[in-house]
Amino acid sequence: MVDQPGRRRHIIRRMCDQGDAVTVWETGADTETDEEAQAAVREAERIFREALVRGDVPFAIDADKGAQKLDRWDARAREADEIVIAPRLMGG
Repeated sequence: MVDQPGRRRHIIRRMCDQGDAVTVWETGADTETDEEAQAAVREAERIFREALVRGDVPFAIDADKGAQKLDRWDARAREADEIVIAPRLMGG
């Protein structure tokens, strides 16, 4: 993905059995008409929603505010600089 002027890059990280799986999407200038950019947003949303179904916990990471739990894919999630999805804790 090449940086384009007027766009902001966002990251979703999923801690899983494969390690740290990263998906990147962009918002901003001309993303509404860019099919690749829209596909990346849809993929991030799919990952986010599947995590909620599994019981995993997504957090928006903000340098100023720290980590904030997210419970739905909305504007706050779409615009988060970084989302980290922590696996559900399993007790014994």
